[in-house]
Amino acid sequence: HISSVGVEMPQTYGPWEPEGTWPWHLVQKVVHTRNESVSRLDDTGKSFLYVEDASSAIISSMQLRRLNTMIRITSNITSASLESAMQKHVAHSMPIRKKNGYGKDYWQDLIHWFPTTTLQAGVQKLLSWYYTHQFPYGEPHLRGLPPFVVENHHYQFPCASECSIPGSCYNTVYDDIISLTKKKTKKCRIAIYMVNLSTNVESLPPAVKPSINETFTNYICNLAFVSNASAIATHGSSNGWSIIPVPNDGPIMTEAEYILLKLSPGRFFFHTVSKAFYVEPNLIKLPEADDLIFMSNALSPSAKRGKWRVMKMPDTGVEKTYWRPPMRARLTMLLSHQRSFPFDLEKSPVAKMVKHVAKDVLTKRLQRQLKFYEHASHLVLMTERRKLDELVPPSYKKFPYTFLDSSLLYYDLEENESRLLRCEWYDEQSFWGTRNMEDLAMAFVLGRRRVQGRLGPVE
Repeated sequence: HISSVGVEMPQTYGPWEPEGTWPWHLVQKVVHTRNESVSRLDDTGKSFLYVEDASSAIISSMQLRRLNTMIRITSNITSASLESAMQKHVAHSMPIRKKNGYGKDYWQDLIHWFPTTTLQAGVQKLLSWYYTHQFPYGEPHLRGLPPFVVENHHYQFPCASECSIPGSCYNTVYDDIISLTKKKTKKCRIAIYMVNLSTNVESLPPAVKPSINETFTNYICNLAFVSNASAIATHGSSNGWSIIPVPNDGPIMTEAEYILLKLSPGRFFFHTVSKAFYVEPNLIKLPEADDLIFMSNALSPSAKRGKWRVMKMPDTGVEKTYWRPPMRARLTMLLSHQRSFPFDLEKSPVAKMVKHVAKDVLTKRLQRQLKFYEHASHLVLMTERRKLDELVPPSYKKFPYTFLDSSLLYYDLEENESRLLRCEWYDEQSFWGTRNMEDLAMAFVLGRRRVQGRLGPVE
């Protein structure tokens, strides 16, 4: 016979709400419809208790010396009041009373426990958690976040980054040049840009020349972000580039600041710019303007209906009819050259990538990043609850790394999904802070998206 104390309590709500529960569906409806009317859900008769209060009630009950007892905790927070408070975004606060407030006074006095989280505070914490985890980089359709969400938002990025949330960001040297870059790109559709913040820059490679087609003469803009302390920022030859001097006379830049222009450029261009190409300063020859225009149009084709077409055979001159099947619209979020390494059983692809870029100079941060990424295969198996002997393709039993060469990058600046991919990349690289290892961070981001089923084929 084992003595015990049982605790019966209402359904809990709060951060880390499991997907599929009533509060989960409620917060999704409220967030995505904002202040519009929300249809009543089914569980209107249930009562709720904030998760921290539930935990403290269990701990307090464990101290009870009266064994073989069942304690019943009740709450006056109903599904209707929870939904109403959430819709109004903390419109009112329900006071907590020790008597006739949440449950039977007898049990509260017996275990010396009283709930401490008001309905207002509980709803704020739940909504803050949901916004932070569902929209870590903001979301255009939300039309601004509630003030209490901004105050508690966990993700902090430079205000110049397209991943930051107004009111939850910090100022950098880039804030002063955004107006200049937007002015320079006001008439452009495609932006070609490079970043070289070294103070020793004296010259730049030739910029992309205007298109020979008069229709696309002003289609492309060439921007070069250079340090204001470099010679080229004052009297150097621009070689066809629009020089953007970046203030570089303050403290040493963090990785989030140093890599911002390369990985998160969305806020630096005028709204007419729909595509951007990033090029490394060491590239000697850049693509032609007409090639870039053709590439930007071909990478994200619109949907096409199927239709019959007639083709004249060149050798016989006979006309033949054939069916061209329908084509779905496609979105190319990122374009880059894929790296390849020699096959080696003794080294993981991550280790080969690190050796190729870092040249065996491993800092402590890079060692930690390498160790974590090499462990990613095991994490995938554990998170996805996959069995080791499961009949799946071998590529799905290991983390699907895809290593890119980011010396030439194509960005789609119109689609929000493309922005989210850049923000994930920027967030991952900023977190580790390993200089010049952004290709390694992107390999992990692409692999994580493929495991989660959020990425199409990498071609």
